[in-house]
Amino acid sequence: MTTRLVLQRRLQAVVFYVKSPAGSFAKANTGLVAGLLAGAVLTGCSIGPASLDRDYPRYSQTIRDIQDEHLLLNLVRLRYLETPVFLQLTGLTTTYEMTANANASATGGGGGAAGGGGGIGGGYRETPTFTYSLPESQEFFGRMVSRLSSAQLAPLAMTGVGGYFRLGLGRINRLQNISVYSGWSAEEPASYEEFNEALRLMQELEREGLIDFTYNTSARLASSPFDELGEHASMPEAQETHMEFWRNADDQWVAHVARRVPFLRLARASTNDPRALRLRELLNLDPQKHSFPIVDPDFSGTEIARIRGGRPAAALDPKAKFGEIVIANRSMFEILGIASRSVEVPDEHVQAGTAVPDQNVLGDMLTIKSSEKKPASAAVAVQHKGVWFYIAENDLDSKLTLLRLHSLFEVTAGRVSGSEPLLTIPVN
Repeated sequence: MTTRLVLQRRLQAVVFYVKSPAGSFAKANTGLVAGLLAGAVLTGCSIGPASLDRDYPRYSQTIRDIQDEHLLLNLVRLRYLETPVFLQLTGLTTTYEMTANANASATGGGGGAAGGGGGIGGGYRETPTFTYSLPESQEFFGRMVSRLSSAQLAPLAMTGVGGYFRLGLGRINRLQNISVYSGWSAEEPASYEEFNEALRLMQELEREGLIDFTYNTSARLASSPFDELGEHASMPEAQETHMEFWRNADDQWVAHVARRVPFLRLARASTNDPRALRLRELLNLDPQKHSFPIVDPDFSGTEIARIRGGRPAAALDPKAKFGEIVIANRSMFEILGIASRSVEVPDEHVQAGTAVPDQNVLGDMLTIKSSEKKPASAAVAVQHKGVWFYIAENDLDSKLTLLRLHSLFEVTAGRVSGSEPLLTIPVN
């Protein structure tokens, strides 16, 4: 069941009024009033273009602020082990209305001189309507608890390996990121330091042009060899999974599933670079290869071959060599749980047992401060349990991490359709 809440906000009317000089509003000048009135009404025709130029930045800024505050509030809620709520802004419409009126008055003096006055007036009203949706629970929950795929995480990581991989990766080859267990308690695995070292080396090598990321096609074996192609090529499974059929060295047919996937490539100049050699060692990469597809475990030829052979998973075998970068990612709920540990809560709340103990696992990537008073300079701030939580305006690392969390949420949850509005509230 989905719910949408529609809010209407009516802006105060903007009134204009033009008055003619006293004593000059004779009967002969009533045409002036009509002309001014017509001009005022015609001016209303320019409300459309003018309002777009004026209102688009305001609405854009307001929407951005609301989204930032919503995400921050959910991180604070998770810090207190409270249920997050994910409202989505799914619609914004506005109407403009302009009215005009004119009036005239005349007085007669004893000497026969006529006097009087007149004017025109009117109003301008804007009525925006914001539509919020509460996503359909089953579909949305499924997206939030499912692990990100390589197709979701890798493209984002190409814009900055360290940040997105630190947030989204659960494991890369045999190296494991910090894990989240019941109660959002984070545990450091034995390979955690090596995991961070590998990400740091990737960043350095990418900055110096010794590694890069691109896209290409990768295929994995999907069948045992068979002699005749026959009807295999027309099977529905073959068409749905982009299956291809190749002849092997024994002139037999084998089926492969092909996908377009990200690749990590090492330059020839990296061959003798100690950092590149160390990265190969950390990730157990095949020393004969320079190009490695970035794939999920279920598309890894290395892992599939071991499963079929009854051997331990390569990720659990320190001696295994990888011809791929195999990544097992976190779910969005895990990512938010990790990020929520960066919320600094008052000591009395931890001592009272209303918030989980401090354990900032992201370090300087994200710092969410708390204050009894509303902060004077904050990029985003929300109030919860009588306390203000905020990200400082000059904390560029935290602002960047908030942007990354927004990006990860969009590629994970996306936009889940809602139902028709159930409640409309006008706000004057």
